[in-house]
Amino acid sequence: MRAARHQTHFHFGRERDDFEKTWSHASYAGLTAILAALPVHWRFFVKTKVFEVMGQGRHTSDVAEAFALVCRQYPQVPATPSGGPRARVLVAANH
Repeated sequence: MRAARHQTHFHFGRERDDFEKTWSHASYAGLTAILAALPVHWRFFVKTKVFEVMGQGRHTSDVAEAFALVCRQYPQVPATPSGGPRARVLVAANH
């Protein structure tokens, strides 16, 4: 049993390791770009839905793709005449 233990001072566990495989610094940066481009009152809803899509794993591990899926599922997510948050965030999330 000791041989299976993690070798550092403190370890959050396998679940945290799995979570961080999906939610890397780049993933969070992409999510931040998406949320910043949205009106404030849409941010919590979109964040929750993106987390759901990413957590399912079968759809995507890419934040921009997850956001695009959320936009398809919920066409009420706002777009502005200048291309809107959808266009801007998909570009920002992929850089």
